[in-house]
Amino acid sequence: MFLKTLFSVVLVSMTMAAAAQEVGQSTSTPGPAPLGSTATITVIPGGQEDRRVPVKEKISSPEVPIRDYPMRPFSKAGVAVKISTMGAGFDVATPLTRTLNLRGSAMFFTFGHDFTTDGIPYNASLDFKGGAVNVDWFPFHGGFHVSPGVYFLKSDLGGTLLVPAGQTFTLNDVDYTSSGVDPIHGNGSLVFPHTVGPSLTVGWGNILPRSGKHWSVPFEIGAAYFGKPSVTLNLAGVACQGVNCSSVATDPDTQKNVKAEQNTLNDDLKALQTYPIVSIGVSYQF
Repeated sequence: MFLKTLFSVVLVSMTMAAAAQEVGQSTSTPGPAPLGSTATITVIPGGQEDRRVPVKEKISSPEVPIRDYPMRPFSKAGVAVKISTMGAGFDVATPLTRTLNLRGSAMFFTFGHDFTTDGIPYNASLDFKGGAVNVDWFPFHGGFHVSPGVYFLKSDLGGTLLVPAGQTFTLNDVDYTSSGVDPIHGNGSLVFPHTVGPSLTVGWGNILPRSGKHWSVPFEIGAAYFGKPSVTLNLAGVACQGVNCSSVATDPDTQKNVKAEQNTLNDDLKALQTYPIVSIGVSYQF
């Protein structure tokens, strides 16, 4: 009798434990779903029959855009072809830091132009070769940049002049007539006092875009300083005032007027001591 009672108690205890374990499993709350998986949420209202309502939600990680990534010094190179007030040329650039580029430039310019001033016709020509080294600083991590640098200039600006016989011309507000025996002729030249000068430009566009793009359109504006240029005039021939004719090279009064005309031209060139720089081009990053 005692054994039968003990067996009944053990059986009832095991049955209750199994039932409690089943209830605990049905009321457990599922843990959070791993990132990138599909989660199922089960809703069990208390005190009512279980009603499972699946709710699916896609969890994904946000995309992080790639922009302004760092660059190791000299790890890349870019080339630009451009046109500027200093001629046609090209730039080559390489990064120094995230916000700095080192850039070298070469420019070539040849130009011819005929003009007349004070009745004297000039046939002028300009042969210009130059180069530059700049550091491009991008303070806002975009296309805007400030670029201090150094420009190198090698120029040959000169011209010839010929006043046709019988034509009137002016030197220092004094009128002359070119002689038919030996018409006025000569040459002139323009020289910058310095072949190396500091420069400062600002611009938009990066030859080495930090976004990883290959193409860009750089634009730049600023100035370089080479000092005040000077003009030299050399005249020959015979100039007449009425019936009085004399050689330009030997007559003191005429030579004085030639020097005064030369000084007037030099005063007009003061603005060129700060040479304007405007350029635009197309660049490619390798």
